[in-house]
Amino acid sequence: NLEVALVDYGGVSEMKFTNRYQPAHVEFSIPGTKVLKGRNIKENEFRFTLTYADSSWNEETSSITVNNKYDGTFSYRFVYDRAGTYYYVIRENKENPLPAVTYDDTVYRVKVTVNDDYKGNITVEDPVITKITDAGIEQAEEIVFANIYTPSPVKVSITGKKKLVGRSLAEGEFTFL
Repeated sequence: NLEVALVDYGGVSEMKFTNRYQPAHVEFSIPGTKVLKGRNIKENEFRFTLTYADSSWNEETSSITVNNKYDGTFSYRFVYDRAGTYYYVIRENKENPLPAVTYDDTVYRVKVTVNDDYKGNITVEDPVITKITDAGIEQAEEIVFANIYTPSPVKVSITGKKKLVGRSLAEGEFTFL
């Protein structure tokens, strides 16, 4: 954008030109998946928090929390309008845990690089995802949190009585499986 203004400095006029560069914005999503072993997952059953971080992975106070969809997927949507490197930390929210569910303690770090070609185009590179678990740190292709549902065992006692019509029942005459 070009802005032209005629400026008057006490009888001396001067033309002032101001150029403004505003590239197009780009929309980008960071998707994730929730897997629940042991039973079907329900929509909005689990929550995931993305926290903004600096380049040393120090987490800031700003965060976004989303719920899973009926199929276990979730995503964070961003609109970038300038080049830069953005850092995010994603973890499963364990407030109000569900009974009989073992939660995934994995933490994901996501580095997103946004480029500007200075021709008005903003592009996003494939994000770099790092998975942090008790076993260590490794690169990941996707964000997946896996929980396990383990219901408590139930004891059942079945009792019965055999009745024979027309004659007396001899002990041990019948076997039940």
